[in-house]
Amino acid sequence: MKTIGFIGLGNIGTPMSQNLLRAGFDVIGFDLVENPAFVEAGGRFAQSVQDVARQAQVVIQSLPTVAALESTVSGLLEAAQDGLTVIDISSYPVDSKKQAAERLAEQGGTMLDCEISGLPFMVANRTAVIFQAGDKTTVNRLQDIFEAMADRCFY
Repeated sequence: MKTIGFIGLGNIGTPMSQNLLRAGFDVIGFDLVENPAFVEAGGRFAQSVQDVARQAQVVIQSLPTVAALESTVSGLLEAAQDGLTVIDISSYPVDSKKQAAERLAEQGGTMLDCEISGLPFMVANRTAVIFQAGDKTTVNRLQDIFEAMADRCFY
C-alpha cells in the first residue's frame, strides 16, 4: 500500500484525504489543528510537516496562503526523502508556485500544480475537477492517486 502525505486538512483537504483512504491508500496527514474526522476515517495524524515528509514520497498540500506554502515547503525540505513529489491543489499566484517548485527541484523534488475546481461537497463525492500541470511523466505515474481524488482530471 502506497503511503500518501496530506498537509492541510481543511474544507478541501479533509474530503480529499478521505477519498484517498476509501481508495485504499495509507494517508498520513498534518494540519495546525487536529482533525478527528480524518483520524476516524482511518488517517494517521502526524506531529509535523517534517513527520509527513519522512513517511511519504508523495505529499499533497491544500494550503490557505502563500506564507503557508513557503513554510510547508521549508518543512518538507528539512526531512524529505529522495525524489519527493508534491501535488499542490491550492490557489496562489503563479510566481509563488514557481518559486516553491524551484526550491523543491534544487533538492531533487518535483511539484505538480493541480488546482481543484469545486466546492467541498463536490470534492467529497469526487465530482470536483482537477486541472493537472507539471511534468507529464510524473502525472502519469501518479494517475491512481488522481483517480482516487476525482472522477475528472485534465492535463
